[in-house]
Amino acid sequence: MAPVGRPDLGDLSLIEASSYFDAEWYAAQHGDPARSGLSAAEHYLWFGAAMGRDPSPWFSGTHYLGENPEVWQAGMNPLIHFLRHGLFEGRNPRADGPRLPAPLGLPDHPVLGPAPWADVERKSRLRAALVRDGLPDAPWRPTLELADTLLEGAADLPVTVILPAYRAACVDALESVMSQSLRAAEVLLVYSDNVIEHLTEIRRTHGDAIIAGQLRLIPSLGDGTAAACNTGLLTARGDLVAYLDSNSIWQPHHLKLLAAWFAECDDLMIGHTAWQEKSKDRISTLGTNPMRRAALLSSPAALDLSAVMHRRAVTDQLGGPDETLGQGALWDMLLRFTALYTPGHLPVRSVATTLDPTTAMSGTMRAKIAARHRRARFRHGIEAPRIAYVLWDWPALSQSFVMAELIWLTQRGFDVEVFYKIAPDRAAEVPVNIAQHQVDTPEELARLLRARDRTLVHCHFAYPALTRLCWPACQMAQLPFTFFAHAVDIFLHDNIARNRIDEIMSDPLCLKGFVHGDHHRRHLQQQGIPVEKLAYAFQAVDLSPFFSIPDRHSPGTPRRGVFIGRFVDKKGIAVLIEAAALLRDTDVHFDLYGYGPLWHPLMDRAVELGATNITFHGSLDGRDAVRDALSEADFVISPSIVADHGDTEGFPTIILEAMAARRAVITTAVSAIPDFLNDGQQAFIARPGDASDLAAKVRALVSLGKDAHDTMRRNACAFLDRNIGVDRTMQAYCDQWFEAQVEIILVTYSQPENDTQEETLEIIRRIRAHTTTPYRLTVIDNGSDKPFRDRLRALARNVPQMQLHLLAKNRFVGPATNLALGGSDAEYAIYICAREGFVAHHGWERPLINHMRRHPRAALGGHLSHLPPHTLGKELAQLPRFADFRNSDFAAKNPKRPFRHVQGGLFILRRDAAGPGKAFSTDLPQDYTDVEFSYYLESTGATLTAIPEIAALTVKTNPGLGAVLDDTTVAAHPLSLESVHALDRMQLAGVTRCNLCQSWDRISPHGQCRSCESTGMDRKLWQILAHDWRAHRGGSALLVDVVGSLSTALGAQMFGVTMTTWADLPAQGAFALICAGTSPTPRDAAHLREMLAPGGLMIWPESAETRPATLVGLDPALRGGMSQRLSRVLMTDPVRLSWITRDL
Repeated sequence: MAPVGRPDLGDLSLIEASSYFDAEWYAAQHGDPARSGLSAAEHYLWFGAAMGRDPSPWFSGTHYLGENPEVWQAGMNPLIHFLRHGLFEGRNPRADGPRLPAPLGLPDHPVLGPAPWADVERKSRLRAALVRDGLPDAPWRPTLELADTLLEGAADLPVTVILPAYRAACVDALESVMSQSLRAAEVLLVYSDNVIEHLTEIRRTHGDAIIAGQLRLIPSLGDGTAAACNTGLLTARGDLVAYLDSNSIWQPHHLKLLAAWFAECDDLMIGHTAWQEKSKDRISTLGTNPMRRAALLSSPAALDLSAVMHRRAVTDQLGGPDETLGQGALWDMLLRFTALYTPGHLPVRSVATTLDPTTAMSGTMRAKIAARHRRARFRHGIEAPRIAYVLWDWPALSQSFVMAELIWLTQRGFDVEVFYKIAPDRAAEVPVNIAQHQVDTPEELARLLRARDRTLVHCHFAYPALTRLCWPACQMAQLPFTFFAHAVDIFLHDNIARNRIDEIMSDPLCLKGFVHGDHHRRHLQQQGIPVEKLAYAFQAVDLSPFFSIPDRHSPGTPRRGVFIGRFVDKKGIAVLIEAAALLRDTDVHFDLYGYGPLWHPLMDRAVELGATNITFHGSLDGRDAVRDALSEADFVISPSIVADHGDTEGFPTIILEAMAARRAVITTAVSAIPDFLNDGQQAFIARPGDASDLAAKVRALVSLGKDAHDTMRRNACAFLDRNIGVDRTMQAYCDQWFEAQVEIILVTYSQPENDTQEETLEIIRRIRAHTTTPYRLTVIDNGSDKPFRDRLRALARNVPQMQLHLLAKNRFVGPATNLALGGSDAEYAIYICAREGFVAHHGWERPLINHMRRHPRAALGGHLSHLPPHTLGKELAQLPRFADFRNSDFAAKNPKRPFRHVQGGLFILRRDAAGPGKAFSTDLPQDYTDVEFSYYLESTGATLTAIPEIAALTVKTNPGLGAVLDDTTVAAHPLSLESVHALDRMQLAGVTRCNLCQSWDRISPHGQCRSCESTGMDRKLWQILAHDWRAHRGGSALLVDVVGSLSTALGAQMFGVTMTTWADLPAQGAFALICAGTSPTPRDAAHLREMLAPGGLMIWPESAETRPATLVGLDPALRGGMSQRLSRVLMTDPVRLSWITRDL
């Protein structure tokens, strides 16, 4: 192979954004990337391509070079050539074999996790006995004796039986109830007019039970079975509720077995037995298996109500059947119950029911129930969504994000159609084959939505599209909808008065509204919206054409700054012209591209100010033209303001396109921009409307050295990688459309001597207000006192997605968490300590979910901790109770391996990593739970992952949270009702905090703390080193060119700290930690490397001269890499950290 040329920074961004590079696959195929100090993408660019390696199963470099010899002769990287040229020219990425996955008509990510395993997790002795009996009609005597024992040893659990009596057969049904081996506390026979003639016989036969108050005859308050059930529920007093249809009978031990099961399993909220259906022509044994939610969503026959028992708390929380649904009411009720509480299955055939053809559910009613539970049907794959995109003007050239979304959907086989009001002023080409319908009125749209059989609606722009077209049509058609609010539709003063956004979002049909970030949320909260219905997403933008723009290796002469946008007030062009006039003494020229009503006035203004360093170019048609303009630019300037009438930006797409092209960005602190970008880190950010400040930012940019310029571009690319892309936007949409729930787990315990009531309720309040992904909140209470349980019950009645289990005694955190995991069907579960775990950000869960999706091999994510005396495998094996760890021999086989664990106060778990018998240990004390589980996962080959947005320690950890908390922290542990406000404070604009001396608002604009003199690099180093295992091993540290407060902080963790300068480096030594506050020369770095002790860490600010890969070389004992964490509140240095470690 010909030598592969030196890659550009843009090459790295290009392949990282491409589906034809699979980092996980590449790293798994080749072991050396992890040892080289390079990412998989960097390794492929620098070494892998030259070695003939393929970047993924979807691309063959050997084939591509063989088919395209000119690429081989030019010494080009085959994948880079393909992505820049070959893909668009139709060249084949490989000869045959696997291709990129074909469209499936589903999201690219799972929306449904592993099936529940709650029955296994409960370890019920009664259920195990019935399994051994072999699904009997009549259980064996030992099984019945076990049931008696369970009932005798349990607290009183009175049973209410509700028997809707609507035909003569109710007499036989009642007889089967009154003949039960377990006497029901009350039997409520709720009768309708057509069985009144049978009441005399019932009173005669069961007079004693009526006199004793056990049997009550109650007239139904309405017509039908649903009304009868609700009548019974209104007067029910039993803790357990069972139902029996008039056409059904129970076997004699039905109630005893179910009640004993509930007595044994205090977490069980709803359960069912098997049943047998009879008809004139046949006998069928249906319902012998556990109820599957997908089956119940498909058919009401999947679960017979006469086989069901539930705790009365379920109907207290969720209500009884909806009588307006007639024949579908009971099916709907069971669907609602089982959506929140996973039903248990008791394998005994104890119910016989006779089918009645006259009560068969109509197709219309089936469709109505299906519509009520449509998102669950989407999630379980029973039907696919049929999506309507409702727009005001289509196809608008300025709305490329809409086109990107539609392309994504059609490529994956989604059924999607466009409905619009008017044609746009400037039309775009529609590159996909998609049905398009123009409508005049909401009424016409509603009719067409029904005619086209749409089941889900998505709309862009709150006004006018949502307010005047989409929302009224969805109300008429009774269709659920989501929408994306951008900028002019919600910020323009006139639109605030007429968009009715608070009414729209309060409508039950509104599933979710999407906005960019906190600025939009705060604005809409002032309009009175229900904030829990607001989620964050960026506009969908395909940046692939811009990743392929070549880097500019040397600045142009003059430096060229480009503005691309409409000539309207909010774009701030007048301010740019004033700034340009102030920059006439510099070698900077501005190219302005665009169109709009202010074109001529702004040209006149430039002449008036003598801004000869501006060229007005007119509009750009299409993305190719934008690409060409960016290719000739050194930087992009976007000086947006808030116009007098309120109009402003959402988040300018040109900023994202510029970053993808590796062009520096100068912008202003307007709208969502400061929600995501920090001045001097990813971009330069000026005060809006301030020409002098804008000019100062231009001067700062052109004075940057190459390394600093590359740092800013690299940080901008990292921002894109974490936040931007069509896939990321569509994941956010699909999680809502498919109701892709995340399980949020709290294990509560409050007693008078350990009162945690207020903390728990505040934690729940924050979860409810700020969780944006569909979720189920599972609260497992470990035997708290009655006042706290009463508050939890009252709360659950008002929170339909809160699953509450009140355990009789304290099972501790691990076993209680296992119950929650076993009852879930989510892909991910997030555990939050119910006393000290607090969330802060709106949409706090999204970084956690996105992180796990970016790391598909990770099983458990959170804050990685360690046990200082028991870090290495040989040390961990000496831990008390280690013999009770699962796979304990794994530590002995890895004596020098450092073992870390995900701290148990707050974490996210991929549920398929914790199936039956594979979750938290039930054999160890609570203090060992998180350590053992992380160890067990690693012993099985699973990986742990550090999620930087989570800060979780123990109350005993030193240093505490103050070392690591910053504005990017979305959830933390341990906090209190008082200390959580510090986390909230970090979200405020302009706030700064030093993590070394803990002082607030003492950091100067240049980044130095006025209290302890720390720099942004010192604070960055401390945030990373504070809890690094090597800093807690009692070794020695060498600190070069750092502030004294960092030395003091590290000195508290290590036996010996030596502070020095580059001029006074020690000649020799062995240091467990070598930390530099400024970049070493290659010679100094090599000298420090030789003093790095086995197991040690050397860390320094990145420089082009001293790279980890160079220091690692071919030494098999060395590893290296890069680390980056940016913080606005800590004002951390924008430069990445380089590091190497030496194996033990």
